[in-house]
Amino acid sequence: MEYWIATHYPHVDPNLPWHIYFRKSPKTKPSVGDKVLFYETQSSKDGKPGRRAIVCEGVVSSVPKSNVHGDSHEWHVQIECDRHKSLSISLEQIRTILGNTHFYRHTLTELDQSQYKQLSRLNNE
Repeated sequence: MEYWIATHYPHVDPNLPWHIYFRKSPKTKPSVGDKVLFYETQSSKDGKPGRRAIVCEGVVSSVPKSNVHGDSHEWHVQIECDRHKSLSISLEQIRTILGNTHFYRHTLTELDQSQYKQLSRLNNE
């Protein structure tokens, strides 16, 4: 099992599941069963405000496939995730674990198990 942090625009519809989206097929990709933390950006292209925090945890439930929803012309590949759990971990808290990295500039960043567990624990503090 691997661990990841995915950068995601703010959700337009809170009832939609969280998935990982790519512009093109990724070279490094998670496998079914891998755990993912979703970092929500500060804003989206349509101006919807975001939380600048890890807001959700999920588990990868599919291999990469074409964006079947067709809801974005920019994001062509998606990896479905399920078993979502709401979280609230601020950017400042994230930096205490990851350092001053710029993970949020990438769609997907691999974490080691220790980093993942430390971040998950911050939600309970």
